[in-house]
Amino acid sequence: MQVIQEYFFSLLPMKFVNILIFLVSLLPAKLLAQDKIYKKDGREIAAVIKSIDADKINYKRFDNQDGPDFSIEKSKVLCIVYQNNTVDNLGNKLVEKKLKRITQKTAKPVEEKSHSGHNLISVLPVVYTKTHDGTFSDFGFGLSYEHSFDKLGHLNFVIPVIINFSSSHDFSNIQSYYTYYNGNYVTTKYGTYNSFFVMPGFKYYTSSINSPIRYAIGLSAVLLAGTEPSGAYIDNSNTISDPVGDHNYTELGFMITNSLAVRVSKKIDIGIDANVGIPLLSNRLRDIGYNDFTQGSWFQFALKAGYRF
Repeated sequence: MQVIQEYFFSLLPMKFVNILIFLVSLLPAKLLAQDKIYKKDGREIAAVIKSIDADKINYKRFDNQDGPDFSIEKSKVLCIVYQNNTVDNLGNKLVEKKLKRITQKTAKPVEEKSHSGHNLISVLPVVYTKTHDGTFSDFGFGLSYEHSFDKLGHLNFVIPVIINFSSSHDFSNIQSYYTYYNGNYVTTKYGTYNSFFVMPGFKYYTSSINSPIRYAIGLSAVLLAGTEPSGAYIDNSNTISDPVGDHNYTELGFMITNSLAVRVSKKIDIGIDANVGIPLLSNRLRDIGYNDFTQGSWFQFALKAGYRF
């Protein structure tokens, strides 16, 4: 019997089947607030499907949901379209093929679009920078600008500018902090010394700009400029020394950056940066023969909050 039914169904005009299925597939969700039963004779029933048995479909009329239950034989039904646009072809292979063909022709890949700006200005209210050799271990603050090159914000240019505030305690582990004079070590009083980091570079986010949490890794060039006591690296433990005056220094190197960003709103991001780098060129007044740049390596941690536009 089923074979005969499918045979008669296959005799339906192909134009009718194509138009029916195409219209069903394009119906917007707001027009499908109810289930639709499409019969093979072309009529449709607005319904609320209650259950589907082996040979019949049980339903209530959509316009009388408190009324009696109805049922219809599955052999009389072409397909069911539920309120969420899901189509049940009830095993009708012809319907399945037509739906597949139509969806392949009409479906287009959904391109994710950015709903945020591609520029980000951030305040870095807390920055902590430390060198491996202990010559400074400082807190500071900074500003950062970031620009996305692609629509989804994966590849970014970034340039933070940071100022750190050093103190005399930064040099307390160096011999020249104590000047040997007349058989006694006299504490040399240093002032406050600042250092400035400018770090242009690039970072790559593993997820799009619309993601609530994003991780990025990057590489930045580093220009470090600062001031330190002139006698900070001279071994004068057995000589009279007066390390008065300051020395201006410059270092060039690179920094590997790690960033974690959290999207608070469409325009506001907060995040954490954890960076490590080494100087390649330096004129700091270290001990004679000092050429191990790993000892002057930088470790940096920063909190940030930014506005996207």
